[in-house]
Amino acid sequence: MFLGGSDRTGGSPYLGVAGVRRELLEQVKVAITSEPAALGGPTAAPDDRVGDIRGTVSVTIGNIVMRLNQAGFTESDRLYVIRDDLAAGKPIRTVDLLWLDGAIEHEDVNR
Repeated sequence: MFLGGSDRTGGSPYLGVAGVRRELLEQVKVAITSEPAALGGPTAAPDDRVGDIRGTVSVTIGNIVMRLNQAGFTESDRLYVIRDDLAAGKPIRTVDLLWLDGAIEHEDVNR
């Protein structure tokens, strides 16, 4: 198993498993927070496109969760709920963003 970040993320090849999980969780957060439609905020997209945008973010999160599972992340169930909510056209709940911040912090402590 490769324990480093990719060239695309600028990660170090010497992060260790917890560092890899932290980088992947950060990627989930970026995928969510960079798209206002995922957060339920105002967006320039027409209403009929908002669900499509959330679906795209959902696919991105699903791909990252697969990589998290390979790195031994044990709390994927919460990420699957986030992914499924987005796929259903629902925005991310504030409580889920707070959980994600806590998960990132937890992996940071374990580095």
